[in-house]
Parts: sequence; C-alpha cells; structure tokens
Amino acid sequence: MKKPAVVSFNAELMAGRTVIDRADHGVVWREHGMDGWILNYTADGRGRINRGERRFSCGPGQLLLFKPGVAHDYAADQEPGRWTHLWVYFFPRAHWFEWLTWREASPGILTLDTSGEDLQEARGRIVALFEEVLVLAHSPHRRRVPLAMSALEQLLLWCDTVNPESAHANLDPRIQLAIARLCARADHPQRLAEIARTCGMSSSRLSHLFREQLGTTPMRYLESHRMNQARELLLMTGRSIGAIAEEVGFADAVWFTRVFRRHVGVSPRAFRRDPAAADAGRAALAAEERRQATRKTV
Repeated sequence: MKKPAVVSFNAELMAGRTVIDRADHGVVWREHGMDGWILNYTADGRGRINRGERRFSCGPGQLLLFKPGVAHDYAADQEPGRWTHLWVYFFPRAHWFEWLTWREASPGILTLDTSGEDLQEARGRIVALFEEVLVLAHSPHRRRVPLAMSALEQLLLWCDTVNPESAHANLDPRIQLAIARLCARADHPQRLAEIARTCGMSSSRLSHLFREQLGTTPMRYLESHRMNQARELLLMTGRSIGAIAEEVGFADAVWFTRVFRRHVGVSPRAFRRDPAAADAGRAALAAEERRQATRKTV
C-alpha cells in the first residue's frame, strides 16, 4: 500500500505572512500534514483550528506549533471572519526540542499564549524576531537560511521564557538565579564558589542541585551558553576569531577554538564558512563517543 504523502516545501526553512478571509472561503487542508514543523503566530483576527470535538480557536498573541505528520485544518473563525498569521516552516536543531514542549491543544498541535499584559516585553521580542525571520528568509543574502535559523532560535528561546510547561519554569529559584548570573556575566571569568555564594548555598550543593535539575554542571552550562553566543557572532558579524573568543569569555583564542570544535564538531573558521558542516561534525563526534563507550564496556 502506498504511504500517504505529506506536504513538503522542499526547503530547510520557509516563512511568510498569510491573510485568510472567510468571505473568500479560504481553508487550509493538508490531510497528512507536512514533513517539517510549522510555527504560527496570530497577528490579527481569529483562526479556527480543526473541527468537531477537536475544534479550538486562536487570537492575537497566541502561537501554534504543528508537529510533522499532523493534519492541517484551519481557516478564519466566524468572527471577525479574517485571520492574519505569521508562519515559519522549519526542521529543529537537536538542542531545540526541549524548547518545544508546549501545552497540547489537540493531538500534535501545541499552543502558547503570550497575549497577557504581563507578557508584553516577551511578546514584543517574539513579534520582532518573527519579522526578522521573514525578512531574512526572503533576502538575497547567501547565508539567509543560517541567519534566519539564528533568529528563529532566539524566537523559540523567548517563547521558552514564558512557557509554563518549560523545564526552567519549575526550576528551583536558586538555580534560576545561578543561570541568570552565569549568562549575564558570560564574558567574564566565573568561579563556582562565587556563584554558589550569590545563591546562598555551598559549591557542592549548587553542583548537585544543578545536575539534578538540568543534567549538567554549572560550568558546562556556561560553556554551552558561550558556544551558542559564539555561533551567533560568527554568523552575524565579521569580527575576528580572537575578538569573538574574548567577547564570549576566552582570553586564549587557541583554547576557544578547541572548545568550539568539541561542542560544534568543526573549527570556528569552518563553521563561519559553512554552518551546515557543523551537522556532519557533530555526527562524527557522536559516533566517536559511541565507539569510545563501546571500548570501555568490552
């Protein structure tokens, strides 16, 4: 039997702004969904999602995430009969999935509400970044896709800051304080004892609690944060490797390059030249780690 066909845009990323008018009988129907994820933000009007018992609607400030293979059945709601939404089609990077744990409104369709008055700052950031993704995705820039993906990553991070389902939403307040301290001073030398003192606990207790809640140590968390910053600076600026190393807290550019290669799989220079090479580099690193683990158990 032939496998049901899913819709594909045959691209790594696409984005747009769609206006659906009920008077024009505008309905989107993709029975078997798409091969990638769809992120949708309601800018104006209201949208009707699904029908029957699974029907729900969304208004300004609300976001939707359609997982791959999930039916797309949506249109403008009866009132006001018009729906304007921004959307982006994408394939998440491996480390994004922890940010995509939103509340499920219907099987395979996730939702996040940023319409509250107390979420005004986050909502403004999310809209601005969505607009940036749209501009970059349609630009003639030769690196438009990596740049758009970088903006999308920031967008998803801002969504995560207001997501009640987020792992960070249930973190111990002292761990949240430690994360804020680590990230705010990422370009400075950091000492575990100082961070622990700021959080009102011992270094050993902080390390234990940090690992218990986040699965890593404070210093490794900081290192990952610095590498994420470095990737963005390599793509978004023309600064030298040495200048970027210093900006993310490394006095030694050679050591920065070693750490970057360990995280990303390729050197900073190679990543800047071809960001896609990082996927192959990470795959090679993972394969080597599996080989090493196998040797240890033999």
